[in-house]
Amino acid sequence: MRTIRQLAVIVKYRLIAARNALRTLHTQSRLKLATILGLSLFLWVGLFRFAWEAFLWVEDQNEIVADLVTSFIFDIFFFSLGGMLLASNILMGYGALFGAEETRLLSTSPVNRRSVFLFKGLETLSFSSWSVVALGVPLFAAYGLTHTPPVSPVFYPVAVAAMGIYIVLIAAAGQTLNLLFAALFPRRRKEVLIVLLGVVVAALVAYSLWHLADYRTDKPMQRWMGDLPARFGFLRHFLLPSHWMSLIFLGAAQPGAGEFAFPGGMLLSTTLALCMAYLVSGVLLYERACDRVRSAGGAKLVHSGMWQRILSRLMGRGHGAMLAKDILYFLRDPSQWLQFAVLLGLLLFYFL
Repeated sequence: MRTIRQLAVIVKYRLIAARNALRTLHTQSRLKLATILGLSLFLWVGLFRFAWEAFLWVEDQNEIVADLVTSFIFDIFFFSLGGMLLASNILMGYGALFGAEETRLLSTSPVNRRSVFLFKGLETLSFSSWSVVALGVPLFAAYGLTHTPPVSPVFYPVAVAAMGIYIVLIAAAGQTLNLLFAALFPRRRKEVLIVLLGVVVAALVAYSLWHLADYRTDKPMQRWMGDLPARFGFLRHFLLPSHWMSLIFLGAAQPGAGEFAFPGGMLLSTTLALCMAYLVSGVLLYERACDRVRSAGGAKLVHSGMWQRILSRLMGRGHGAMLAKDILYFLRDPSQWLQFAVLLGLLLFYFL
């Protein structure tokens, strides 16, 4: 109970800080706010229009092809989204749990480390879930509006609930991997992350190029459609949570069928099991992992001399120094450039 009370106090003051930050938005540049909102709206509308056109095309096909393509669309989407969420939770969670100044400050306060661990887990969950709102909402909104016959009334509530459970499942898995990673590799964590990321990206590139070479024919679309089950058959494995999400969406769209109940139960039970593993690993490993990471010391900083000299010659001293600062901030934060690299790899896998 003490841990929960302390967690509630931390969350309360974080919400107060967020409220105060929202109140000061009007003092910032209107152009900056308009640019952020405009680009976000453009992304959302563009994804919705793309999904709308794709599902309309699917609806024009015969029933067997439509069901097959729709199923693979959801399987590929949720698998890619799960990979992106997992990478985001691992990278952001590692920095939040072990590298953030706020975490070090809370560790020196009367708040116990279990409360800090739970709070940082919730914080990482909230910050890493933006991709679900940006990518998931347009997809299932377009699917619900274009589906023939009209979707069941329970489709939208079930879709929202399933997306929320899926986010928690991926977050629990990512945070548990964070603790194991910090406990096993406190000194070479950056090098191990780079190697693992390089292996994943290289595998995605090799896989994409290998299959792309098979479609240099006069009718690549027909061959692609014919080879679809063989190429992405592994995404339909019943032990993959991404396939459970696909079954939930497809089942909830059918009026009165209730076919989403079993995969929904699988998703919920697995999420609860991973949350329990996350809590147990936090109790057993978090304090030890914190001590090992902090005793290992920080990474070497990237200095600005080379960047500033090059950019100052190209853009002038003032603008060059400002751009060099932004580049160094990007390079010194592994959570930013690693997420960028993972996102590029997932996009390559998706399009090719």
